[in-house]
Amino acid sequence: MSKDLRSLDQNFKSQMMSMENRIKFSDESGAGPDLEGVSTLSRIKHSRSSIRSVAAAVSITTPNKFFDVPQPVSSVYTGRTAFLEKLRNILFSPVTLESTQKQLRFVIYGMGGSGKTQFCSKFAEQNRDCLWGVFWVDASSQERIKQTYAEIGKLGEVEPNHKAAMHWLSNREERWLLIIDNADDPRIDLHEFFPKGDRGYIIITTRNPAHKLYGNLKPGSFEFQGMEDYDARTLLLRAARLSEPWDADCATWAAKITRQLGFLALALIHAGAAIRNRLCSLKDYLTFYDKNWERIRRTRQLSVDSDGEREEYMSAHATYEVSFNGIAKKGTESSEDAIQLLKIFSFFYFKNIRFDILKKAVINCELEKAEQERKAQQEGERPLTWSSPVLPSAIREGRALQFFDEVRIRYALRELIQMSLVTQDESADSYSMHPLVHRWVQERPEMSTSEQAVWSQAAATTLAHSILLPPLGESEADEIFRRDILPHIDHVRSCLAAINDKITENRKGRWYGLVQWPGAGSRFGRDNAILYAKFSIVFAQNGRWDDAESLQLAVKQYADNILGLEHPITRRITLALALTYWNQGRGDEAADLQDAVLQACMASLGPNSHETLMSMDLLGQGRWQQGRYSEARMLQQHAVEGLIKIRGPRHEDTLSVMGNLGRTLMKFYENPDEAKRLLSQAYDGLSELLGPTHLKSLVMKEELALVILQMEEEPSLAATMIEEVLVSRKEKLGKEHPYSLLAMVNLARANIAMGQFKEAESLVRWGLEVADRNLSHKHIGTLMGRTVLGVILTRQSRFDEAEDTLLGVIENLRNFSSFRGDFHPDRLGAMIELAKCYKLQGRVNDSIRLCDETIEGLSKISLKEHPLEKMMKRLKLELIGMKNNDRKREAINN
Repeated sequence: MSKDLRSLDQNFKSQMMSMENRIKFSDESGAGPDLEGVSTLSRIKHSRSSIRSVAAAVSITTPNKFFDVPQPVSSVYTGRTAFLEKLRNILFSPVTLESTQKQLRFVIYGMGGSGKTQFCSKFAEQNRDCLWGVFWVDASSQERIKQTYAEIGKLGEVEPNHKAAMHWLSNREERWLLIIDNADDPRIDLHEFFPKGDRGYIIITTRNPAHKLYGNLKPGSFEFQGMEDYDARTLLLRAARLSEPWDADCATWAAKITRQLGFLALALIHAGAAIRNRLCSLKDYLTFYDKNWERIRRTRQLSVDSDGEREEYMSAHATYEVSFNGIAKKGTESSEDAIQLLKIFSFFYFKNIRFDILKKAVINCELEKAEQERKAQQEGERPLTWSSPVLPSAIREGRALQFFDEVRIRYALRELIQMSLVTQDESADSYSMHPLVHRWVQERPEMSTSEQAVWSQAAATTLAHSILLPPLGESEADEIFRRDILPHIDHVRSCLAAINDKITENRKGRWYGLVQWPGAGSRFGRDNAILYAKFSIVFAQNGRWDDAESLQLAVKQYADNILGLEHPITRRITLALALTYWNQGRGDEAADLQDAVLQACMASLGPNSHETLMSMDLLGQGRWQQGRYSEARMLQQHAVEGLIKIRGPRHEDTLSVMGNLGRTLMKFYENPDEAKRLLSQAYDGLSELLGPTHLKSLVMKEELALVILQMEEEPSLAATMIEEVLVSRKEKLGKEHPYSLLAMVNLARANIAMGQFKEAESLVRWGLEVADRNLSHKHIGTLMGRTVLGVILTRQSRFDEAEDTLLGVIENLRNFSSFRGDFHPDRLGAMIELAKCYKLQGRVNDSIRLCDETIEGLSKISLKEHPLEKMMKRLKLELIGMKNNDRKREAINN
């Protein structure tokens, strides 16, 4: 329903409630029936019904803007037409649209391979013209739910996390459909992942019949078993690409095959692929199939969810074996490459396997080699090299020759596509596997535990080779790549852990230690360190700080033991861990690590090396965040002077550190002209080197605007500059990114300076709603925003609201930093604003008490008296004067 129509509908609803209360009161008072009221109520109901009919008609013609389904619809899609039509009538009928004011949910359940996901994709495709947006979420695990919701968040230009995405959907007026796919885990409560409110349509696919309860529109669910006999035969013959019309002989053999395969859509597609690629004929297929099925039965028990499904799954797996063996028996380079790629794909996540992963795993070798040679010349750093882990031949040989043979890998992938073992998304140049096929590759009879260990490690190594360590891999394209491979890293790590547990368990009953299985249980070494470091970059970029920390700690411990902190590799991983600590809100631990790195640099490189000077700046930023401004200034002044000597005044590093020093000087309120000069030079220089909208340039532009505000020179100019920063950050990072929210708060500060309190309040409240949702209400950035809100409320004389807001900030920041205790700089800032608020209310004693606490805290920030300390002492004297004057007036009156 459009916004205007929804407003009319709510207006009519309000009128109806009012009229119903009037009629009820008339009846209860004994005054007789209110005939006029009854007539009016009838007219209102009729009008509301008309409005809802118009809304339904309008929504049916909604133009589609977003269309993202779990799988592309197969070119041989067949059957389920009655279900498609029935579901359309259930969800989109005029009666439903007029009478239902709730989010509509429907469940498709049935065994794996029965075509549930294809059905949902087909339904979305058929009804695309009446849906503004089609989205999907992978519900195979809580982590995957959050990750796929994050992709929806990016489409909506909000922060890429599940909370922001659900909030965005719940507030859309347009008609949208959300497909929640693979919701099989009974431990996941899907209610937590439904967008709030009464909007939208949700279709859930699951193998778990208990999930029927999530359907809320009769009949609530469809059960998918095997296909209808005719549809199954048609699908098989189309997949085999046998020319129509089909004769009676074809129909007879097709009927035998479909019956043997349990009429399962996925098994029929693989059978058709085997026939299409001439591994066997239609008549011979069952002979091939029976041989593979018997072999599976003899060799292992498959991991399925219930005994009742075991036969059906074994039946489906036998069809995959026919295709697999058909490729393997060719004995060509392409077929051997195909089998190896299929094995590592089974340890990736099953969807969106980018071709880039394979390409980068080869070409990055040359880039890393050149970077290591450069470091060896400049810093005497010993290069980190890989031993010879198992890799697919095409990747291993490509790295050895430093040549990526794209044709070779494309031919191998074509083998898999032809046999329907993988599917290709040509627009994204990526590949996917059906979840059942994905699992089957790991569980094949020949895939022993040791074989799983080998190929899971090969998959992990391939992923690691595709990632570059800084200073390489800093482009926007690299950031997108690291975002896309996160699901693959998650999956391969879970596989490695499971295999390691299995091997450990097996060893308990055997001779321990005679064999070191690759990829599991082996001693942590150089290869592991490189892999962990690379994976930690992906976790850090995606905000998975705890995962990044665990990997970085392991690498740091290894580097400390083998290389020591005097080695540049150890120092780099230590600084990476420090950054992770800071993002976790552990600023003191971060600063301790930065301090240790600086001391190591001083000892091994001297005070004037480039690395030492950059470490000084990093520690300076840490001290700035802790409120230890005098130390920060001393460190950054030395860093600027040293970098000017060895890199020159126009180098990127020099300019960045210069700007950081300018920001620190702002905190002293002593020499704003010098702070402005440094920030202006940094912004101009970085704009020339990197461009005016580069993220580093935007930081300096924002800080420069804040200096202008502090100097009370041109608040309108400062507002314009910050607004430009905000626009650029929204475009580059999204409107809900923390840096975008920071720019909003700073723009609100400029609005306060210009007396535009309503505009300032609107900005801050919108930002706080996002920050509470995405960062938490106790995050230091969120609390800073609430301090600004307290200032706005005070300036509007809304003292009670201001007091509640500022007291909340002060309490939450009480123990934010163990170094400062009760005197974190942001807490002192909130106390200053609350003291002003009390003064304006005439609460002199409360204001004096806060002045005393603030003066004590400010005395610990600077080695000499801080300008704000002087200001608070003046305010205290003024308050004491006010108090004395009040006493004199009382004495005179008495």
